[in-house]
Amino acid sequence: MADRAIEIIAEAASSKTVFGRRLIEYQGVQWRIASIVARRAALESLVHSALQDGARVDPERAAMAKILGGELALEAAWSAVQILGGRGLAMWGEAERMYRDAKVIDIGEGAKEVLMDYIAGRTVKKC
Repeated sequence: MADRAIEIIAEAASSKTVFGRRLIEYQGVQWRIASIVARRAALESLVHSALQDGARVDPERAAMAKILGGELALEAAWSAVQILGGRGLAMWGEAERMYRDAKVIDIGEGAKEVLMDYIAGRTVKKC
């Protein structure tokens, strides 16, 4: 989802002009893209570390990945909606659908707050 959101953002921001400049030239848009790319790379690394031994999954790291993945999906989808402007809010448009789907990712398979309780509990036991 993050990869597709970046494609949507780059395509829309490259073709949209605001105040005489292409939207992609604005630092704020560039930073949105950079944030998504950096967080996606960190998430990918976390997922790989959760699967390190191949035979079993580290449940704590998996919970962390689930939280970060849901947050990344929301950030990426909302950024696509924002960059598209009015078109991003169009009912049944790709960005709007992506944002709805991202919210499902954020709460499906365990609400973020439950996972955070789990991670905090395991962390406290280690101290």
